Formats: sequence, structure tokens, C-alpha cells
Amino acid sequence: MTVAARWWLRNARLGLVAGQPPVDIQVVDGAIATIRPNGTGAAPDASPADLDATGLLALPGFVNAH
Repeated sequence: MTVAARWWLRNARLGLVAGQPPVDIQVVDGAIATIRPNGTGAAPDASPADLDATGLLALPGFVNAH
């Protein structure tokens, strides 16, 4: 049995729209699983691997396609 790697990127800005509230992004096994408004989740899903992204911008991965 394998255990899924789960962690949260908390308080991130999503997109470039001014005034948009921060979000929490859950990552499971390297893929985005959940995006929700900041602070709407219960504390029991917190992990020591969680990252505080206050003041940071979350962007999709960039690919060098040449």
C-alpha cells in the first residue's frame, strides 16, 4: 500500500487580477487536487510539508517547447 504525498500551498494569489482573495491549493502526488478560498478548510488536513505563499503568485508550470 502506498501513501499519497499531500500538501497545501496556503494563502497564494491565483492569477493577476487585483483584489482577488488568496486561495489554498492542495497538491496530491504532484498534481493539483483542490483550489479553495483561503481559510475555508479544516485544520486537520494540515501537514508539516505545507507552504505559506502569503504575498506570492501561483502560476501554472512553464514549458520550454523548443
